[in-house]
Order: sequence, then C-alpha cells, then structure tokens
Amino acid sequence: MKPALKKNSLNTYAKYSILFIIIFGFGFSLSFFVFQEIHETYYDSFKISNALEIFTNNLIVGLTIFFLGLISVGFLSSVVVFLNGYFSGAIFFSYEKSLGFWKSLQYLLFHGPFEILALLAFYVISLDISSRFLRFLKKSEINLMIKPKVKEYTIIMISAVGLLILASIVEYYVILLK
Repeated sequence: MKPALKKNSLNTYAKYSILFIIIFGFGFSLSFFVFQEIHETYYDSFKISNALEIFTNNLIVGLTIFFLGLISVGFLSSVVVFLNGYFSGAIFFSYEKSLGFWKSLQYLLFHGPFEILALLAFYVISLDISSRFLRFLKKSEINLMIKPKVKEYTIIMISAVGLLILASIVEYYVILLK
C-alpha cells in the first residue's frame, strides 16, 4: 500500500507548520500586551451576523495567505498569518474582559482548531509551491515537479475549505456569541 504523503513531503509540511505556529502564536501573544487597555468597544465591533459571512471572510483570508505566499515566497503570507494571530488574540482578550476567561476559551477552542488548521493548509501549500518554483529558478532542480503533487495539493485545499465550513458552522450555530 502506497502512503498518501511521502516522508519528504511530511517533513517539509512539518517545517512549514512549525513556522506557521510560531508566527501565529507570536501575533496572538503580542496582542495580549497591546490589548490590556482595550475595553468592551473591541468586543462590540465583532458581532457575528451569519455563518456564510464567517465562511466567506475566512476563505478570503485563506486565499490571501495562499496567493500572497505564491508571489512572495511566503513573506507576505507570513505577515497575514501574524496579523490573523494578532487579531485572534485581540478578539480573545477582548472577549475575556467582557465575558470572562472560560467563555472566551470556549469560543476559541470550539471553532479555532478547524479554522487554524485550514489556514495552516493554505500557508503550507503556498510555501511548498513557491519554494519549488524558487528552486527551479535557481536551477537546483531540473524540472518544476509540481504536476505530480497537484492531486495532493487539491486534496489538501479541498480539506481546508471543508474545515472552514465546519469552523463557520461551529462559530455561528454552536458558540452563539451574538
């Protein structure tokens, strides 16, 4: 039986995933220090209107991460990941001041892993494609080697969209922080 992902792909994806977690976590952590002075006004500005709007917003963020990663070899997508972590932290700490720690943690834990995994998938695929293209331009690889990975990339991207759908449903219908 052939493994779904080769060991080399898994190692590459793991490296990119660790980079994503560090950048996202740094943004999230930094917001703790910045948003100590913010009160309920930030909490009030993030009211949820419907699940489709949440999904659309998250999909735009994911596609932005993907396309900016392709054209900037990951630099601009890393900025978007940092800002997403920063604003996620800002929302969490704002909710914490208004709703309390446990309600804020509930909000984050129920939908956050799905959304973060989806954004991670967009980030990892964009870095993988752009780094392959960069190696091709530097002539360290004879061919681009993207065609054999199209099926793998497609499955991961479809899975990411599915995770975003699930995250938006959970965020709107389950958490009910309206």
